[in-house]
Amino acid sequence: MLYQINILKNGVDTGKRVYSITIDPATAGRVAVGPLSLSPGDYYFNVAQTLGGLAAYSFIVKFATQP
Repeated sequence: MLYQINILKNGVDTGKRVYSITIDPATAGRVAVGPLSLSPGDYYFNVAQTLGGLAAYSFIVKFATQP
């Protein structure tokens, strides 16, 4: 199955796209998404299934500060 995760800030698309294949723990070479400014606002993740049968999908979000 393939999922596309779009990151939105205050309801506006940030242009950041993540594909499930790139963050799958079963694959070598997972990629981090970013950098993304974490200025005050509401952040949303819009997940769309693009391939495969209907199924639930979950992912972990990690926040880090840049020096």
